[in-house]
Amino acid sequence: MRKCVFALTLVLSSCAVAGVGGVVVKGALKTWDEIAKIALQASGRATSKEAISTASKTLKTATEAYGDDVANAAMKGGIEVAEQSAKSAGRFVAVIQKAGEASPEALRALARQADDAIRYTAKYGDDVLVLNDKVPGIFSRVVLAVEKGGVKNPTRAIRAIASLPAEDIPRVIGAIEKNPGVSKSFIEGVEKGGRAFVDKVFALNGTQILAGTVGTAAIIGAIRATAPLAAEGNAVNTQTELAVDIMKESSPEEKTKFAELWTSMTNKNREGWIRVAAICGIVLAVFAGIALILFVVRRRRNDHAA
Repeated sequence: MRKCVFALTLVLSSCAVAGVGGVVVKGALKTWDEIAKIALQASGRATSKEAISTASKTLKTATEAYGDDVANAAMKGGIEVAEQSAKSAGRFVAVIQKAGEASPEALRALARQADDAIRYTAKYGDDVLVLNDKVPGIFSRVVLAVEKGGVKNPTRAIRAIASLPAEDIPRVIGAIEKNPGVSKSFIEGVEKGGRAFVDKVFALNGTQILAGTVGTAAIIGAIRATAPLAAEGNAVNTQTELAVDIMKESSPEEKTKFAELWTSMTNKNREGWIRVAAICGIVLAVFAGIALILFVVRRRRNDHAA
C-alpha cells in the first residue's frame, strides 16, 4: 500500500498543476509572472512591468478555469493562447489539446485565428490541424477555397490537400484562388492524383495557372495523365462522370477543346482494351487447339489398345 501511495505521489509531482502561486512544471514552480514573461516573449510583445502584470492575471484566470494546458501552451505559443482560451469560454482549449505537440508558430496561428480554428475543427476534424502544422495559418484559406469550390465532399477534399507535402499546399491554394472558374475540377484533381497531379498540372500549365487563365481541358488532361494505371478500368466511369459535371460549367470554347481531348483519350483507352482482348483470344485459341490434339491422340491410343 505504501509503495502505491509513493508511486502516485511521484506521478502527481511530475505533472504540471495549477496552483495559487503559479504552475508546477516538471517539479519546478513557475510563478504567474514568470509564465507571463515567457508567454509575452513568445508573442513578441513588450515585457514591461505593466504588461507582465496584465498577462499574469489573464494566465491565472484561464489556467485555473480550464487547466494547466493553457499555461503550458501559452509559454510555447504566446499569450494569445491564454487570451483566446478565456475569450472563448474554454472552447479554444479543446483545439490546443488536439493540436498536441504543435510548433510554436502553429500554436500562434491557431490563436490568431481562434474563431476559425474552433469552427473548422468542429466541422472538418483534425485535418484542419494537420494543415496548420504543415503551413501555420493557412487552414482558413484552404477551408474557404474548398467551400467556395462546391466540391461534393469538402471533408475529403480538405484531407486530400492536408496530405500534400508542406511546399505544395500554398501553391495549390494560390492556384485555386487565382482560377476560381476551375476550382472544383482542380480540387477534385488533387483528390484523385495527389502530389502527382499537382506536379503534372504545374509542369504543363504553370504559366496559365499563375496568370489565372488555366482551362478545364488542361486540368482534365492532368487528371487523366496521373490516374493510377492499375485502376484504369474503374477510373473510366468515375472520370466520365467528372467530365460531364465539368462540361456543364465550361464555356463553349472549353467544351470544344475538352471534347477533342476526351475523344482522343477515350480512343486510346479503347484501342488498349481491344489489344488486350485480342491477346486473350489468341491465348485461349492456342490452349483450345492443344487440348483438342491431346484428346485425339488419347482417343486413338485407347482404340488401338481395345
